[in-house]
Amino acid sequence: MAQPLPALPSATGFDGAVAVTCGGRPGADRVVALLKSKGVLSGGGTVSVQVGPLCAGTWQYTVLAVSGREPLQVVTEGAPESLRLVAAGTDVCSAVRTQAPAGILSVAHCG
Repeated sequence: MAQPLPALPSATGFDGAVAVTCGGRPGADRVVALLKSKGVLSGGGTVSVQVGPLCAGTWQYTVLAVSGREPLQVVTEGAPESLRLVAAGTDVCSAVRTQAPAGILSVAHCG
């Protein structure tokens, strides 16, 4: 059975109520590159994607498995080519609770 295609974003992003697959825009490699440029990820450890990126509005949520660490939750905002890091850690809720769309709050378990 064919998988449904991801929702396509409007000019202002995805619907903010529900987080959906970003369809490769941004891809996980872009999120990892952003974290490396900000010094959040360093060294030669193995990084793999557990969840996402998922999009809601102009926000993205990704969970990375990083060797030797607990899973890393990452929240970014903006267009795929110009992401802004909002929060990264084991609990991103305090940093995003008042700003993020409902879809991101839901997948990050910030209920």
